[in-house]
Amino acid sequence: MKTMTVSQKGWVVLPAELREKYHLHPGAKVTFVEIEGGLQLVPIPDDPIAALVGFMKDTPELLNDLLEERRREVGRDEKQLQQWIEKERLQAELESV
Repeated sequence: MKTMTVSQKGWVVLPAELREKYHLHPGAKVTFVEIEGGLQLVPIPDDPIAALVGFMKDTPELLNDLLEERRREVGRDEKQLQQWIEKERLQAELESV
């Protein structure tokens, strides 16, 4: 763990090895995130969109899961519709008798 001192102006100098590891060059952007009991410094990539390419490649295929769930919903809806149609048909027959 590295210890740094905050200057009167609020500046903190990051050690060179951390700047290199996290690609923090002059002009690089970072954000501070408040966490319980402290702050976390998070580098912001130069191109955030490019940094996310492939981000979810190892996660389950969510689109297929959503499509399958939608197919099940449509099946349930069609079954309910058929039951309603049959009920209306039976009521109409009883009323005509």
